[in-house]
Amino acid sequence: FFFFFFLRRHRTMTTSHIAKVFGLLLVLCAVSTQAVSTYYASPSASNLISCTEELPCSLTGAIQLAQDNDVVMMLEGTYNDPTIFPIVVNKGITLRGIVPKSVTVDCSTNGTSICLEVVVPIDRFFNFFVNDVVFQNFYPTASLHHGDLSAVVLVRADISSTIPEFELAQGVTFTATSFFNNSAPVDSSKQPWQYPSVVLVMGLPQSASVAFESSVFSANGIEVFRTLYSSLVLQSCTINNNNQAIENAYSTVLSAAIHPWIGGSFILIDDCLIASNDGFADLMTVSGVRCLNASYCLGLTISSSNIQVNRGKNGITLYDGASLNVMNTNFFSNFFTDKSLIYSHQAVTESRLTLEASVFEDNTLGFGNTINGLVEGSWSSQSTINSCNFTSLASENAAILVRGSLLITNSSFNYYNGLYVLEDSTVTVTQYSFNGTGSLVTAVGSEYNIAGSTIVSLVNSTFNVVDTKDTPSTAISTKGYVNALVSGSTFNDGKLLANCSLEGVTFSSLVQFVGNKNSVKKNDGSVKENAQGCQVVCNNPNKDICNGQATVKNNTHGTKGMPVWLQVCLPISFFLFGVFVIVVGVFLIRRKKLAITTN
Repeated sequence: FFFFFFLRRHRTMTTSHIAKVFGLLLVLCAVSTQAVSTYYASPSASNLISCTEELPCSLTGAIQLAQDNDVVMMLEGTYNDPTIFPIVVNKGITLRGIVPKSVTVDCSTNGTSICLEVVVPIDRFFNFFVNDVVFQNFYPTASLHHGDLSAVVLVRADISSTIPEFELAQGVTFTATSFFNNSAPVDSSKQPWQYPSVVLVMGLPQSASVAFESSVFSANGIEVFRTLYSSLVLQSCTINNNNQAIENAYSTVLSAAIHPWIGGSFILIDDCLIASNDGFADLMTVSGVRCLNASYCLGLTISSSNIQVNRGKNGITLYDGASLNVMNTNFFSNFFTDKSLIYSHQAVTESRLTLEASVFEDNTLGFGNTINGLVEGSWSSQSTINSCNFTSLASENAAILVRGSLLITNSSFNYYNGLYVLEDSTVTVTQYSFNGTGSLVTAVGSEYNIAGSTIVSLVNSTFNVVDTKDTPSTAISTKGYVNALVSGSTFNDGKLLANCSLEGVTFSSLVQFVGNKNSVKKNDGSVKENAQGCQVVCNNPNKDICNGQATVKNNTHGTKGMPVWLQVCLPISFFLFGVFVIVVGVFLIRRKKLAITTN
């Protein structure tokens, strides 16, 4: 049925295309009807013939006898015979621990830099499974044939395979597996490898991915996940109490480089607990090499997860245009000493950010002389924050620090500072609630560009800025020339504006200023005390509601702007200098031509 439906949808297919599809269906049918055999392995067995439950083989022997789709049943016990390491698998088989018994692979006797190596052929269908097995006590002391690679589990593509005409599906899945107490020598100078990891995935094709389901990663002293141009899925996993202890190592809980042309293009974390991890440079880093278009790379997606009580330098760091999508996720009580919980590294390509229905509560950033943002970075025009709640951030930081473009909707900010908008940025805020003692918005514009390259729009929002004697509150604070549009919003107490630039803020209809400190009188030309040098012009005589258009102007033409004489003279100077350069250039060209003619 599928075959003929496919033909109806693709009537322009050539005979060769039809033959390929038909052959693919035959392969699928053959795979589905192939008999499945079970081979039993035991930690103490040496038999290499029958591999039955009564007379099991060694683990190496069972893997050698098994073929694609077969099962290697690992009987109860601890597999620590040095002769089985590294465990190398290049077949589409299943390694399954016999439940409810305990099956453990103790890598401490390995000594080499790999415990389990899965080699994925790219020229055929391939599915490898590991179920109900514990991997523990990995501690490499010698190099293997992979040089500087080191991991408890290494999954890599077989580069000797013939590249197929079209991609075939490959998958590696670990279910109900556990990884405990895996580490490496603390002195990094004594290691022949770089970035030892619990899981290292590299070079898989676009059609392949590695998945961990209902698995636990705990008490490990090395990087947990590292993927190089390969897709990774973490489903219902627990990643907790890992503590990176290697000296001078820049390691993370998860590090990923995604490349849509070479290999995998996405990392998915769903329904996971990531908690109490310490000592890592970053919690997660994602590098989006060649992600010049959002459709190329799906980037990092986190959904329905809890990320809590983690410590390190940074939280999630994005490089080279990698995107981040967060949905229904809670960030609780994390502490980062360097920059941010979510940070986009400023580069040629901006990252795309999507935060949806998530909670950020009691997170702490490092102390310093600069303002940091809980969410900070250079964001593309497609970036959005919707239905999120930000609470309890220290007074020296802001909830969100923006470079680039950002749309914020239906969100709540209960912080000292709400938004910190840097120069040349565009931020639109709708249905926004702010409760704080600092500034709702601090916007940084050009010191010399009166037109203003920074644009802030506040629409249909409520601002409860608490004005105390020791901590004066301000709804909007500008530095330099900023264009701001406020409409359909309510301001409750606090100071309305601070450091207002020349004609920098416009209030349109249905804006309410509640409380005497925000009262707006009719057009009397006065300078409002609450605007700190800004003149409020309103045609409505009602002092509490400006139900009409009101314009706020800077009565002193801005404290950081250029003097008027310089604003006039500077363009003229540039013009005259340009004319001078042109005249000199023409003179030199004519002189050169004359010299050539004379010669």
